[in-house]
Amino acid sequence: MLRNYLLVALRNLYRNKLYSAIGVIGLSLGVTCCLLSFLYIRHELSFDRFHANGDNIYRLIQTESESHSSSAGSSSTSPMLREAVKTGISSVTQATLVTGSEHVVSRGAKSFTESVLSVDNDFLQMFSFELRGGDPATALLDPSSVVVTEDIAQKYFGSGDPIGETVTILLGETNVDLIVSAIIEAAPVTSSIQYDCLISASLLKHTIPEEVTQSWTNVLVSTYVQIPPGTDIGSLERAMSSHITGLASKDHPDLQLSFSLQPLADIHLEPRYEGESISSTDPIYHIVLSAIALAILTIASINFVTLSVGRSSTRTREVGLRKVLGARRGQLMKQFWGEPLLLCVAAGILGVALTEGFLPTFSELAQRQLSLDLFTDWTILPTLLAVVLITAFLAGIYPAALLSRLAPTDAMRGTAAFGGRRRIIQTLVVSQFALSVFLILSTLVISSQLDFVRSRPLGYDKDYVVSVTTNTEGEEAADLVARFRNELAGQPGIVDISGYSYPFGQSWLYVRIPDEGGTTVLIGEDVTGPAFSIAGDTAVYFYLNWIDPYYIPTMGIKMVAGRNFSPDYSSDQNGAILINETAARHLGLDNPVGQKLPKGFSDATIVGVVEDFHYYPLHRKIDPLVFHMPRHDNLSSLFEIAVRVRSDDVPATLARIENAWDRTSNGKPFAYEFVDETVDQQYADERRWREIVRNASALSILITCLGLFGLTSLAAAKRTREIGIRKVLGATESNIVRLVSKEFIVLAAIGIAVASPIGYLSLSRWLDRFAYHPSLGWETIALAGSVSLAIALTSVSVQALKAARANPVDSIKYE
Repeated sequence: MLRNYLLVALRNLYRNKLYSAIGVIGLSLGVTCCLLSFLYIRHELSFDRFHANGDNIYRLIQTESESHSSSAGSSSTSPMLREAVKTGISSVTQATLVTGSEHVVSRGAKSFTESVLSVDNDFLQMFSFELRGGDPATALLDPSSVVVTEDIAQKYFGSGDPIGETVTILLGETNVDLIVSAIIEAAPVTSSIQYDCLISASLLKHTIPEEVTQSWTNVLVSTYVQIPPGTDIGSLERAMSSHITGLASKDHPDLQLSFSLQPLADIHLEPRYEGESISSTDPIYHIVLSAIALAILTIASINFVTLSVGRSSTRTREVGLRKVLGARRGQLMKQFWGEPLLLCVAAGILGVALTEGFLPTFSELAQRQLSLDLFTDWTILPTLLAVVLITAFLAGIYPAALLSRLAPTDAMRGTAAFGGRRRIIQTLVVSQFALSVFLILSTLVISSQLDFVRSRPLGYDKDYVVSVTTNTEGEEAADLVARFRNELAGQPGIVDISGYSYPFGQSWLYVRIPDEGGTTVLIGEDVTGPAFSIAGDTAVYFYLNWIDPYYIPTMGIKMVAGRNFSPDYSSDQNGAILINETAARHLGLDNPVGQKLPKGFSDATIVGVVEDFHYYPLHRKIDPLVFHMPRHDNLSSLFEIAVRVRSDDVPATLARIENAWDRTSNGKPFAYEFVDETVDQQYADERRWREIVRNASALSILITCLGLFGLTSLAAAKRTREIGIRKVLGATESNIVRLVSKEFIVLAAIGIAVASPIGYLSLSRWLDRFAYHPSLGWETIALAGSVSLAIALTSVSVQALKAARANPVDSIKYE
């Protein structure tokens, strides 16, 4: 019996090759999208789950408030926090601070910039990063120790044993010799913590002044703790907040500190705190990708179901004959479920093959290392089977249930009623078009926002500016900038040269100024929004950068009042500041030049006002900004050099810059990037998702067109005799095309009407993520609808025109 069912199913599928091919192709594309989405989301969910103690490791999130203001939660904390919770909170079994940056590592003639993390000795016992040599309990006990990855060991020591050997790391202005105590595996790509070298946190004294590290209000590091399983998190957070506030009150009586525990596995999955460098992903994109994959699979499944339902009425005589010959209802239902199941299995196999083919391209687009292995990964096959079985069930249930209950006499006469079939097909086609229109509209809106970002004036000139990292600080950085400037001055292709502290695309320091009576608090790295209110009082955040007198002209920033810093005014070094227009408005100063900022901020005088410019991405509004001359300490040194070059022959100019660097930097690595590329990188997520949505839209259009083509062909086939008679009676080709296509065009228009308000509301919310964006007008929705309608009309008309041009004699002979 099973063999007979299989043969009949294969015969029917072969007889209807067009509809079978449309169903398999569309469904396989849907399966491919679902598998790619599944692989991406599973990869994101796997971050930091390889640690043996991962369920018991938390990162501390700090919130601070005073009598007049409050800050949002920050993943950056005081360097004093680790010792305080380790010794003062009994539930904390281990704790480590983590902070990192790029440092020059050298051995002999080899010198490179590497990622160096400063951590406590507990780090290697808390986290499951495997050591290839050395003891995790003692590897970092000695402050003169360094733990390096295998790649770093190979780079500096070749094939020899590096343990016990010495490397030199430039920390601040000091070259520190460190002894390799252990070799550690490279952090997996699914780790939120990445490193090349690990050094003892006690060496922070070389890069951060002691008075800065010994303050509860200077938040410079991340703090991780490990607690026993089953600990009451709420009670621990309250105990920790009370204990630390008590310690901080000695120096800051009005300061209230509260702490929350962020699970290690949640760090990558929650929106990144401003100012932190740890990799994270916005959870909304998981939802978006899942929705896109499900939308495409739904469109493909609708095609499959509508064609299956549409063809059901052509098989009534077959059902009647089988019933006369003794077939039971259950047997008929198995047969009508078997055919879509065969097609779904074929689509699943083809979908896996397409996934393998598209995976490298998708991995590059998503910037993830994704892989597909059906035989070793037990999660993929069940997912694929679920998609196949559910689709086969939905495609077969209505025809199977309807046809199997027909009376044999009605079925043999062909008089069976299918009143609900048409409504089902209409509903499915409308849903399909609504989904396609939404994806097309999403593509238009995301592209419009990216075009807006590219074309909006930023208030400075980002093009043809090379930013070179000094890899040093303090007086040495100032001397290096001066030597470099003198070496490059007057060379071909060089326009301007300047030194500055913090580049675009990186967090700038800021101070929080309460609006009445409070004290100014130096926060450190940017971890909050521009302002917060408590009981009607507002604290404003003023962002800081330290620049030399050449920065303003080099970056093309306009002065709107007063003057720029000048080397001719010795008082500018410590007694002058520049502010932007937004800062002047927040301060309520109509004529800010000659004025001073609120008490506690600075004794410096405002000598000039610069035009507002976007030093942060367009996701956020322009905040108050203060420029200082460099103080040559660890926070305000000239960490970067901006070199504006001419647009002609950039490679040759870049070579001259590198040669000048080699002659003036005392062997430091030449690390540079173009400012325009750094700025563009701030919108990498949006560009990536535009490509994903654009490809999804193209797929949805393709699948929808295939479905409409199949349904139009089916509708024309059912009305072959009617079309022939109408042509004999004088109907033109346009009349026939209108007859066949009218219903589908109306359904497409209804789909557009359904999708438009939903798309408008959801995409308006997405645009609100940007402080600056174009308005979403009805013309954009009309364009998406027009594109969809034109595609539908083209797809339907092709098949309708074929039916209209058929010989009426052959049409009348039909059936």
